[in-house]
Amino acid sequence: MVALSGKPGQGGSYRPAALRGLRLAALTLAISAGFALQPVGAQQGWPDAAPTDDDFLPAYSPPIVGNPLAKIKAELDPAAQVPFERLADGLTPQGRAALFDIFERFGVGYSGPNAEVLLATDPAALQRLIDFLVGASPDRRKFLARQLEFKGKAAIGGLIQRLGNISTEHAVLALETGNPNVLTGEDAAFWSYLNSAVKPVHSWGLARATTAPWQVQLSRSGASAAKFDARDAALEMKKYGHLQLRSQHNHVCGGVQIDANWVLTAAHCVGWTPMDHFTDNRMIRTGALRLGNGGQVRRIVGVVVNNGFDENSLRDDIALFRLEDGPGVPAGQEIKIPTASYPRLSNQPLQLTGWGKTGETDDFKDARDANGTPNSFSPGLLIAKLRYVPMQTCKAYGTKLFEKLGAWVPGQICADSAERADACQGDSGGPLVWYDPKGAPWLIGLVSFGKGRTCGRSGLPGVYTDVQYYARTGWIDRAKQQFRAGAVIKVK
Repeated sequence: MVALSGKPGQGGSYRPAALRGLRLAALTLAISAGFALQPVGAQQGWPDAAPTDDDFLPAYSPPIVGNPLAKIKAELDPAAQVPFERLADGLTPQGRAALFDIFERFGVGYSGPNAEVLLATDPAALQRLIDFLVGASPDRRKFLARQLEFKGKAAIGGLIQRLGNISTEHAVLALETGNPNVLTGEDAAFWSYLNSAVKPVHSWGLARATTAPWQVQLSRSGASAAKFDARDAALEMKKYGHLQLRSQHNHVCGGVQIDANWVLTAAHCVGWTPMDHFTDNRMIRTGALRLGNGGQVRRIVGVVVNNGFDENSLRDDIALFRLEDGPGVPAGQEIKIPTASYPRLSNQPLQLTGWGKTGETDDFKDARDANGTPNSFSPGLLIAKLRYVPMQTCKAYGTKLFEKLGAWVPGQICADSAERADACQGDSGGPLVWYDPKGAPWLIGLVSFGKGRTCGRSGLPGVYTDVQYYARTGWIDRAKQQFRAGAVIKVK
C-alpha cells in the first residue's frame, strides 16, 4: 500500500561544506534565467433499486493529461482564465516550464485554487517563486508539488509568503539538501515548513486485530519459496540499505476469507506461477496482523479462476481458493457479500487493508520511493480510507486508466482518496470494504490494478474487482460447487 511512509527529506543529497560555495554559485546561474514577468490585471443495507446519480459522491472531471495550461484553466472561473494565460505568457520558457511542472503534478481540484493565488500575488513575490522553482531540480519539484498538495488547495500562497523570508539561493539549497542535520537558521526553518506535510501515500495506519479479521496472506512456500544466498544479500544491501525479512521475500498477495474454508482473491495472483503447481507452492495465512507471523497457516486444496480472466488486460480478475478445513473469522466479525444493487455510497468512506509496498513511486518495482526510502512490503497490516468513485466518472477515464482494456467493463469499480491513499504491489486481491450504518462490513471490491506501474503518482483512481457483480451473477456460488481438490480450474 502506498503510504509515503518513508521518512521525509531523504531524496536530497548532502554536500560537504567545502562544496557549498560552488553549489550556490551554480544555483545563482540557474536562477538568473528564470523570470521575465509582464504585469497582468444514509442507506440501511443494500437497496434493490439500481443506483441513481444522487446515490454517489459528487462527480468530478477526469484530469487533463499532458496539457497543464488546459488543466489549470479548466479549474478556473471563466473571468480568470485569460488573465492566467497572460501571466503564463509573461514567463520565460524556463520559468513557465518549472511552474507547469508543479501544476501538472497536482491532483484534481488543486490547480485552480493555486492559480488564483498566483493571480493575486504581486510581481516581485511571484518572481521569487518562479526563480525558486527554476533553481530546483525536477526530482525536488516532484517532492514540492506533493507537499503543497498535502498542505491544502491554495497552499502555494504559504510558500510564497515564506520565500519572502529567505534568499532564493538558500531556499533552493534547503530544498535540494533536505537534511535537517546540516541546515541552520533560515535554511532549517524553511526546510521545516516544506517537510512538515509529508504523509504516507496510503495515509495508512497500522491495523488492529479487529480491523480486518477476514484479511489473509498469500505466500510462496515449498519449492517456490525465495532462495537467498550471500550474493543475494549483497545486492539487497546495495538496493535497500538493509536485509528484508523472509516474509517480505515470500509475500505475493492479499485475499479475503469469506467463509471458514473459502478465500476470494484476484485472479492475477494465481497467474504468477504455473497453474499445475500452484497448490503445492503457495500457502494461505489467516488471522494475522504481521506479515508471515501469527494466525494460522492453511493449505490450499483447490483453486477456481474466472474463465474470462485475461492476464494482459486483467478483465474478470477474480479467483476462489478452497482451504483445508479450519476455523473461520471470529463469530460476529464475518464480512458480508453483497448480492443486490450498489449501496448508497455518497460520502461513505471505504476501508482498504494490505501489506503491499509503502512508497510513492513511478514504478512499483523501484527499490526506493520518491523520498529515497527503501520501498518494500510492510511488515505490519496497514489500513487506509478511500472513497467510492461514481460509475460514470470511472467510465469516463477510458484509456487513461483502462489502458489494456480500452474502456471500463462490467465487474470493475473505482476508488480513490482525498489524501492520495493508493494500493500498490503486494496489496492485490485484498479487500475494499464498506461499513453500513449499523456497522456491518460489506466486501465491495478486491484490489486489481491501477494506472501503469505507478503507486500514488498517477492522479487517477484504482480499479477493483466488483464483488457484488460476481455474487449477483452467481459466479461465486458456481465456483464453490465446481472446484476440484488438487486442481486449478476455470469456471465461467
